[in-house]
Amino acid sequence: ASPRIFVSYAHEGTEHRLAVKELAEWLRAKGVVVITDHPFENRALGNPDEARKLYEQAIELYQKEQAGLGLANVWQSVGDLERENGEFKKALDIYLKAIGLGPEELQQQKK
Repeated sequence: ASPRIFVSYAHEGTEHRLAVKELAEWLRAKGVVVITDHPFENRALGNPDEARKLYEQAIELYQKEQAGLGLANVWQSVGDLERENGEFKKALDIYLKAIGLGPEELQQQKK
């Protein structure tokens, strides 16, 4: 099986976004399956169903690694996706799930 990686990052401007896009393209050219919340992918292409599938894969990876902060980041991105598609109640529930992975919960996961 091909190696898989999830790339999540702070959306801090065009230069940063392009750097992430180039990294993802380089990794893919090397045979790595790259999952990212980068806007050049599914959300920007108007394919929320494909984006949801990728986020589900990322959630599984973070849960397996018990990486709470990364998991919270993905949940936030899923909430953003739902909000962008007019699913405001669903987005709110997902944001609350992300907030529920706050500092106290992260500390408990480390124990």
